[in-house]
Amino acid sequence: MRIFISAIIITLILSSNLWAETANGICFEDKNNNNFFDDDEVGIANVLVSNGRDIVKTDKNGNYSIPLQPNEVLFVINPAEYEFPKTELGNLSFYYNFFPEGSPKLKFGGVSPTGKFPDLIHFALKKKKLHRNDFTMLFFGDSQVRNETEVGYLVHSSLTKSLEENADLGVFLGDVGFDDLQFYKNLIQSASISSHPWHYLPGNHDMDYDAANQNDVDDTWNNFFGPSYYSYNYGNVHFISLFDVWYDGNKKYHAELGEKQLEFIKNDLENLDKSQLVVLMMHIPIDELKDRQKLFDILKDYPKTLSFSGHTHTNRQVFFGKDEGWQGTKEHHHIIAGATCGSWWDGNLDIYGIPQSLMSDGGSKGYWVVKFENYKYRIKFVATEPQHSDNFSLWSYEKNDRIPELNDYFASRRDSVFINVFGGGKLTNVRVKIDDGEWFKIQQVKALDPFYDQITFIQKNFTKEENKAVLNYWLSDYDRSTDHIWAFILPSNLSKGPHTIEVEVRDPNGISEMGKRIIRVE
Repeated sequence: MRIFISAIIITLILSSNLWAETANGICFEDKNNNNFFDDDEVGIANVLVSNGRDIVKTDKNGNYSIPLQPNEVLFVINPAEYEFPKTELGNLSFYYNFFPEGSPKLKFGGVSPTGKFPDLIHFALKKKKLHRNDFTMLFFGDSQVRNETEVGYLVHSSLTKSLEENADLGVFLGDVGFDDLQFYKNLIQSASISSHPWHYLPGNHDMDYDAANQNDVDDTWNNFFGPSYYSYNYGNVHFISLFDVWYDGNKKYHAELGEKQLEFIKNDLENLDKSQLVVLMMHIPIDELKDRQKLFDILKDYPKTLSFSGHTHTNRQVFFGKDEGWQGTKEHHHIIAGATCGSWWDGNLDIYGIPQSLMSDGGSKGYWVVKFENYKYRIKFVATEPQHSDNFSLWSYEKNDRIPELNDYFASRRDSVFINVFGGGKLTNVRVKIDDGEWFKIQQVKALDPFYDQITFIQKNFTKEENKAVLNYWLSDYDRSTDHIWAFILPSNLSKGPHTIEVEVRDPNGISEMGKRIIRVE
């Protein structure tokens, strides 16, 4: 019986290898930017090339050779001093899709047949004009565009606002689209107008839901963006872009990397200096990963790590220690990066015609900015709603004559002030002063944001016709309490009437943001 099973396994392996090709080519410096390997151009040594599991290094002349299976994507891991050219569409040219017979029939097309395997597959790289270890990067949570109008919303909110950051690169953290994958082209073209390159990784709404299995579920993604997971270098930082959505069929999924992707991560890290900062990016938060412990085991010897995700349409900072299986000497810092679409582009239109789309943690839609300096980093959330330019909101009770039912609902909070620091975490400090009084530190709490709470109350208790002000929000049916709220009780001797509250938000690096609000005490 054992011999029979072994024979089957050997036969299957041999059959699989019969389909494999060997990819050969040169990674070269494209000095004239024509994306062709010209006679006067030379190869680059020690460039890493991968098939999604194995990784090889180019020789002194830039030559590489690596096996490639049908329906795999071949890609290059750039050295930090080099960058990739852009395709005509506007994304990065660093990969080759090997789909000799194309994708199975899919609604959004997948990958067209690539035909006969080429003798040589060369990759062009450009020498950076300035190679720096301090740089700025943008992290965009779920954009979830499902039509041309929503591409416009993204352009005129987060993409336009982010031009102020003078960023060096950026990444979309999955759910770039919203099941309808035909709008990728316009989104890529719109994003590429920025002076910096954009990277992309897929989410659960970027999948071919008519695919039969996990192998084909990312085919349309491959067609537009290339590999579903890969890595790259910038400055002293190594970035690993992951695909952590595992398709279970019937539009159901769970969070998992799988053995092949884990093997790629392991092989990739073996080429790093262990003192290097490693930044992992994924769509579903790392605490939901089925094989999280396997990932943590691979990372245990790398003391400097950071990770980002999206998916939940909320902001949250999570720190993993020994109780969660993390084996590093310092806690692992994971940032769930909210959503550039807020709550799926729902809500009232602002004066610019863009949905306000408050996230269910009470935060404005927006994005994260990270400033890397050698092996250190500083983080900041940037709200794109004009009224939240200082990146927090402040709520205090005021009598509501239009909806008197709210007065009873918020009765227990009449003396409280809630400050929602959209990008806050356990290392954030918040202090306030009232009028010309003394500064005092306030307490971080876990609570439902009162502004979001008000929306849910109105929607649950009034028909759309009775209150049109908030009818366009999609509401979750589970607790959206957040831990980036700070609260305090107003002094009992505070006089009735208007008062100013000045707020200072200070991050772990000592960088502070200031803002003022007026409240009315009744």
